[in-house]
Amino acid sequence: MQPALLRVFERADGRLSLWLRDVPGPSGEAWSVDRTGRHARRLGRAQGRCAVDDSWAAGGVPWSSGMLREYLDTPDAASADIEWHLLHDRELWETPLMRRHFGGALREDVLRLCDERYDLVELGERLPQTLCHHDAWPRNFLEEADRTVGIDWAFAGSGWIGADIGNYVSDTALDLLRPAEELPALDRTVYESYCAGLRDGGWDGDPAAVRLGMCVMAAKWTWLVPVMLKRAAQDFRHTVYGSRNVDADRLYGERAEVFRMLTSWAREARELARQVFGRRSAAPTTPSACPSP
Repeated sequence: MQPALLRVFERADGRLSLWLRDVPGPSGEAWSVDRTGRHARRLGRAQGRCAVDDSWAAGGVPWSSGMLREYLDTPDAASADIEWHLLHDRELWETPLMRRHFGGALREDVLRLCDERYDLVELGERLPQTLCHHDAWPRNFLEEADRTVGIDWAFAGSGWIGADIGNYVSDTALDLLRPAEELPALDRTVYESYCAGLRDGGWDGDPAAVRLGMCVMAAKWTWLVPVMLKRAAQDFRHTVYGSRNVDADRLYGERAEVFRMLTSWAREARELARQVFGRRSAAPTTPSACPSP
C-alpha cells in the first residue's frame, strides 16, 4: 500500500507536489533479513493478484512500461557520469582502486555482464507481467504494524514477475545501507518469501520464471561500472545516495561483493532461460522451485 494522499499542490512550472500522511515505522534499511522476508511475502501477494487480474492496466493511470530498457537507454537516468565506451579502457581497470577490488575473474565477469545487459533485458520482457514499483529499494518501503507502505511510485507500471525483488536485494548494499555479507541470506529469504506471497495472491505460474525475473535485474546496475571506472581514476570525493562521504576502499569493496552476486545471477539467468523458454535445460545454481509456505 501507499501513504494516504492528503493534498496535491500544482507548482508554477506545471509539476505537482504531493502531501502524504507520515508513516512512523522504520524503512527497509533498518530491517533484518527475516523482517525483509515478511515484506517480500506481502509484495508477492500483491503482485500475484495483479498478475492474475490485470484490470489495473486498463484504468486511466499512465502506467510506465519498458522501464529497465528505458533506464539503460537514457544516459543521465542514474548518473551524468555514464560513458559506456570506458568499459574497455584497460588503463582505467588498472587504477589502484579498481585493481584492488575488481581484478581477475571478477573483472571479466563484470565486462560480460555489461556487454550482455540488453540480452538480459530481453529475457525479462518475455516473462509474465504484473504491476511493479520499479524503484524498489530499502528506503522506499516502510513497515507500519503488519503492513508494508511503499513511497515514490513515480516509475510504477508494467513489469515482470520477480523484477522488484531483484532490484530490492541488489540495491541493499550498493549504497552501504546494509552489509554485503548479508546478501546470500537475503537473496534466499526474499526469493522464497516472495514465491509464497505469489501463491497467496493466486498466481500459480512457473517458479523458474520468478527466479529468472529476479536474476535478470543484474542488468540494471551495469551503468555503475563506467561510473566507478571514471571516478576511481580521479581525485574524487566518493559519496553514496544522500551525498554522505564514504571511504573509497570500503565503497568499492562492498560493491565488488554485490557484483559477484550480480554476475552469478547473470550466469544463472542464462541457464534458467533454457528451462523457462523451452530450450535445452540446465540446472540453475540456486533453487528454482518455490518452497511450500
